[in-house]
Amino acid sequence: MSKSTSNFSLVNDMNMYPKEYTTKDSVQTTIPSNSMDKQMREEYHLTPKDGNIQSDVVLLNGIPLKLTENLDIPELKPIFVSSSSPIIVGPDFVVFVHQKDFDAPACA
Repeated sequence: MSKSTSNFSLVNDMNMYPKEYTTKDSVQTTIPSNSMDKQMREEYHLTPKDGNIQSDVVLLNGIPLKLTENLDIPELKPIFVSSSSPIIVGPDFVVFVHQKDFDAPACA
């Protein structure tokens, strides 16, 4: 939690952990993936309402999170952002990012 905005970039080393499969000729090849999936990532920004860290209302991508009429958790809708753009984390933000086919060497 910070009072300033920070920018982060993700670096994906796809060559370090290639996705492979075996063909009928027993040759291993990288599985092609949808290029659109790799161009976009999902982001979930949790922020306090009106920037008040003591607020009882939490916003998900600017929309208040409220239980449904049946007291279920609401649908959590991400925003879609270009994979090449930095991740912007504002003051008092909590940000979750989902990047398809991202391989982090530190997590291997």
